Amino acid sequence: MGDKRKRGPKAKQPPRPPKGAKAQPPAAPGRTPKTSVASSPPRDESPLFCFKHIDRAADARWAFLPERIDAAGLLKFMCDMSTSTWGDIDGQQAGRRRRLRRHHEQAISTLDKDAQADIQRTKLDETFGDEMYRFRLGATVRLWGFRNGRTFHAVWWDDEHKVYPTDPS
Repeated sequence: MGDKRKRGPKAKQPPRPPKGAKAQPPAAPGRTPKTSVASSPPRDESPLFCFKHIDRAADARWAFLPERIDAAGLLKFMCDMSTSTWGDIDGQQAGRRRRLRRHHEQAISTLDKDAQADIQRTKLDETFGDEMYRFRLGATVRLWGFRNGRTFHAVWWDDEHKVYPTDPS
């Protein structure tokens, strides 16, 4: 005969998608889904700085190895940015005539070819998407990384503007 022991309640199943809708595959454990970092920025929150992905093995022109004097300025900069919101940061402008955004996203495809190779080597584009975010700390000093929600993941210290070189004219 059958087993007459009481069984616990059935586990709830997730709701089924509507007919005709494509099912989304679940994200791999421990992986952030590949999306553009600019897609979900919380403009009213202050940034958090993460150093898990810093790249000290990158091209020497931008490996994350700030000099001691630069490190003090970097720490001050991050403390200052932490008191602002992402909306305020994105709104900061540089240049009196051209009204350029001081801090902004940058497509990886526009970076120096060696910088693109460093991103491919570390596979950070697979984690964060095809855009980096750069902070402008001075005329030629940049802090490069990826923005994911309110967190900025630092990757490179570019104190000579070599990751995305521009013509000074």
